[in-house]
Amino acid sequence: MSFIEKREGPRGRSYRVRTRDPLTGELLSETFSRKADAEDWLHTVEASKSARTYRDPRAGKEPFGTYLDAYLSGAVDLAPSTMALYRTMAERYVRPGLGRRPLAALRPQDVRSWIGTLADRGVGAPTIAVARRLVVRVLRQAVDDGIIPSNPAARSSPPRSRRKQPGTLSVGDVHAIADAIDPRYKALVLTQAFCALRFGEVAALRRSDIDMHRRRLTISRALSEVRGVVTEGAPKTEASIRTITMPNVVVEALTDHLGKHPGDLVFPAPDGGFIRRTNWTRRVWRPALEKAGLSGVRPHDLRHFGAALAIAAGGHPKQVQARLGHASIRTTLDVYGSLFPSLDEDLADRLDEVAGRPEAEVVRIDTLPG
Repeated sequence: MSFIEKREGPRGRSYRVRTRDPLTGELLSETFSRKADAEDWLHTVEASKSARTYRDPRAGKEPFGTYLDAYLSGAVDLAPSTMALYRTMAERYVRPGLGRRPLAALRPQDVRSWIGTLADRGVGAPTIAVARRLVVRVLRQAVDDGIIPSNPAARSSPPRSRRKQPGTLSVGDVHAIADAIDPRYKALVLTQAFCALRFGEVAALRRSDIDMHRRRLTISRALSEVRGVVTEGAPKTEASIRTITMPNVVVEALTDHLGKHPGDLVFPAPDGGFIRRTNWTRRVWRPALEKAGLSGVRPHDLRHFGAALAIAAGGHPKQVQARLGHASIRTTLDVYGSLFPSLDEDLADRLDEVAGRPEAEVVRIDTLPG
């Protein structure tokens, strides 16, 4: 049941549209000063009902900032570190620029303008990319909730930035750090480096994750630290849950370590429990770097070393991707692509080999599309 009611009041004539929400059965109303506007609104609502694309016209009036808060409160699938990062992005960059806009009023040009404003303020491209990713996720949820018909941020792009290539460590550097660090963490350094693990992954290892006989190491959990609080959870992505084969240098280091340090957690903090990376870096890692005569090396650089070593050993990009636990090979190539110089040379050699065989028919040209 839908109708337009003409009303006379102190401020003049108005037209109230009344219709029933097909999703909830609730009677909705909207008031207009012109009859034509009331008829247009009613026509749009009735047409969306017929096309089964109806959305509550009131829901789109909710400010983006309010919906953002609700999204973050209910995002139980996010890791604590990611949640902390998104909350920071929301407060510093998203809410000031887009928070007051009604969801239904957001347009692609609004998102592009917001990104441009951040860039003009000197906000770095990586930071803008994270803030944009949050906006895309929130608006995707609004689409799924039936509040807006499409995601106005989906086709926006953050400013391009040149990805900084990871620094290089030599095998000798890694062993120098391992020899200089507190002996309780020598095996941690070698395991992270030669297995290319994230720090949170190696710090979360338990004895049950290690199969010495088969030289297998299973990554099924990771630590994250947010404002000094360490929590244990799933690894960064689904692809990060993986089993890798340990080189003998790691097998020997872990065998010696586990024989000296009983307990379920392989690398506990000095006082037991999980390692707090910030404290560990300051109290254990940096003194070891100073003793080894190195500087500016981060614990995460051990993972970069492991990736570079796998590439130098002839690992194919897909093998390296699986070992690193990257969700996409694009990530592997974006970060480490410059370390694969031999792949194109190998391809050229194979092309020469095929080109030298006149009888080789790869594909009939007339079978190719358009």
